[in-house]
Amino acid sequence: MKHRLTRKLLVIVAIPLIFELALFSACALMLNLAEQERQNESAVIEVISKMAPVLVSSIRSVFQTVNAVVNDDQDCRKEFAEEKKLVGPRLESLRQVTAKHNEYQGGALVFCKNVEEQFRLTDTVMGSRKDESAGKQSLMDLKEVVSKVDDSGSMILKDLASRRKELMKSDEKVRQLIHKVLWLGFGASLFVALAGMLAFHLLVAIPLKKLAERSSVLAAGGKLAPIHHADNEIGDLSAAFDAMAVELESNRRVEQAIFQNTADVICTLDRDFNFVSANAALETLFGFRLNNSLLNSSLLKLVPEEEQDWVLKQLREFRASSGSGSFESAMLTAGGGVIDVVFSVSWSALDELYFCCIHDNEYEKQTERLGRGLRTILARDLRRKLEEAHSIVKSIEGGSSQNNSKVISLSNNLGRLLPLLDNLTDTMASKAVDFAMKREAVSAASIVESCRSTLEELFKRNEIELETSVEDLAMLGDKNQIERVLMNFLSNAIKVSPPSGVISIKVASGKDKTVRFEVSDQGPGLSPIQQQQLFEQFSQPRVIDSSEGKGSGLGLYSARNVIEAHGGSIGVISDGATGSTFWFSVPEAGA
Repeated sequence: MKHRLTRKLLVIVAIPLIFELALFSACALMLNLAEQERQNESAVIEVISKMAPVLVSSIRSVFQTVNAVVNDDQDCRKEFAEEKKLVGPRLESLRQVTAKHNEYQGGALVFCKNVEEQFRLTDTVMGSRKDESAGKQSLMDLKEVVSKVDDSGSMILKDLASRRKELMKSDEKVRQLIHKVLWLGFGASLFVALAGMLAFHLLVAIPLKKLAERSSVLAAGGKLAPIHHADNEIGDLSAAFDAMAVELESNRRVEQAIFQNTADVICTLDRDFNFVSANAALETLFGFRLNNSLLNSSLLKLVPEEEQDWVLKQLREFRASSGSGSFESAMLTAGGGVIDVVFSVSWSALDELYFCCIHDNEYEKQTERLGRGLRTILARDLRRKLEEAHSIVKSIEGGSSQNNSKVISLSNNLGRLLPLLDNLTDTMASKAVDFAMKREAVSAASIVESCRSTLEELFKRNEIELETSVEDLAMLGDKNQIERVLMNFLSNAIKVSPPSGVISIKVASGKDKTVRFEVSDQGPGLSPIQQQQLFEQFSQPRVIDSSEGKGSGLGLYSARNVIEAHGGSIGVISDGATGSTFWFSVPEAGA
């Protein structure tokens, strides 16, 4: 059976408690002896106090008797008579007192009997004459009785003294014993206290100190040397700690293998954007050798100059919000080249470190650029073919009335396809190459009026009312591009609006010297998740069921690119149930 640490500690605690109990018992014994002594003193005082008047009466009666017989003194006879009256109650009081104390009762009864005999003889002598021989004999008998009274009284006093002496001897022995027990208890308590401190130091303090030292070694990344574990609770804790250390070491090796062999750069940066740690991918991808010089240098040394402000802005925003996220940028290679990358960053306020994952996005970017270029070419070729078809259909309009309506419908459908292809082409081109954009002062009212007149037929056909609230503000931008964004918003609003619905356009001054456009519809609304996806490429989370059909999903993505190119913002407001408000803002002219 294991000798558990708790059992040992309980034994250490129990030993002083036993001594304390012994000391308490000794003190209780002393109190008991003191109480016995007090009771004996009280009994002695009480017996003596009742015996003394009887002795006084006995002596006085003898003196009065002798004086009365020898001198024939009548006063003495009277005093004797008075004394005789007093001695009876005094004897009775003495008997009652000794009855409460059995140890004195026998001697007291003999004493009382002798006193009564004395008074009987003194009474006889008091009644005889001076010259009578009977009186003389009575005096002789009285002498013997007085001696008996004296002897019995002395016996009682000796008994009292003897008992007191015995109690004093017993009390002295107990006092000496208790004195020894107290010193022994003090010495034993001191010894037990020192032994307990030593035992605690050996059984608890030293093992816990070793455990703390081993935890420090483990925290520093060192390896733990095997040790013998004590057969107690701390030994169990130490064994569990070693098992945990083995598991942590295994996990650390796995993490280190992942950290060093992953294709992405994993690194940490301090609050001044200096490298604290990095994996081998930094050398594999970018050709920079991992050494102390690199680890103490700034991340910005590896970022192209034109991208540095953008990277600093993103990192500071993450730190200010204590959040995480990702952004695209570029990094330099050791050979002087530039690689497109994606930064995934998380700021830890507790460690005051940036935890970064840098992904090489060059291959994806090249593939995307090639794909956009191919799609742009296809979209432009398709637009040319549609324009040719549209021209042919236009040329045959006005023929027979039977086919004319079908030709007009085909012409209208082709006309609606052309703006969609424009949006598709612009979207592809905006990412494939930098599209040209004019920077001039433009009237917001003129843009709204141009869009209203272009879509007037479409509003009438769908029986939709258009409401406008436009401030005549001037803004800085490309009139055609902004018209295209507003047209996109209005086209989408028409698609989702119910018959006889209302679409409203509002233009007013926005924050930070901007012009804000808002297009509100009475469609089904957008959920928060749909709002997040709405402006992404090829995303069309909004369910559209109209005669216009579904779009390509590129219109809003293209609109976002146009507005951001103007230095503005774009978004949507919707409660998911009662319509949506699409908005964008661009800088005012002269801002």
